[in-house]
Amino acid sequence: MDLRVGCGGWWDLAGGLPAYARRFNFVEVNTSYYRLPLPATARKWRRTVPGDFEFSVKLPRERPRDPAAVPAFLEALGARYGVVHASSPWRDEALALLEAHGYVPVLEARGRREGETPCPAGALPSLDHSASPPPPSPSGGDAYLRVFGTEHGILDHLSSGMVYRTATWARKYGTAGRERVRVVTHTVQMYEDAERIRRLLGEAGDG
Repeated sequence: MDLRVGCGGWWDLAGGLPAYARRFNFVEVNTSYYRLPLPATARKWRRTVPGDFEFSVKLPRERPRDPAAVPAFLEALGARYGVVHASSPWRDEALALLEAHGYVPVLEARGRREGETPCPAGALPSLDHSASPPPPSPSGGDAYLRVFGTEHGILDHLSSGMVYRTATWARKYGTAGRERVRVVTHTVQMYEDAERIRRLLGEAGDG
């Protein structure tokens, strides 16, 4: 199993992306939800991190004037995953665009009620087992955990119980045959919370 734990950005971390990449080997870019950066910016970011560092990208909420800019940005980053918010007006087109270009589309499930906006075939549902874990999804493929600890809003930090549940479910996906498991913290103290999850998983110092 390829397991990586990271955070939803590096923007307020002293030392920026290079400092972040010394602590983690995976990050989810979230500023792209408001405005998609240029491929030149993505290439600059890519040059500042080790070759095995992995990016994930949250797609813009609104449809870009040129949708081809999205796969161009992901390609420049060398990203694998594109996260699409369920409420995005161009959700279905965005998911199809990612799949057509060989990226793994992730549908943001946070805040949706059970049975609402089902995840389309070919898309990976985002999960948050830190608060109330649902039954595990089928084995095989990838698992993508976006960890907030609450359906709405952002917690200051995860409780010890939330950290334990997240780490436990990440392990479960690995033992169930998931090829890749990604865990992204989105709390105010996301760097510390990611480190706590990683320590429980026994991978501290691996990236």
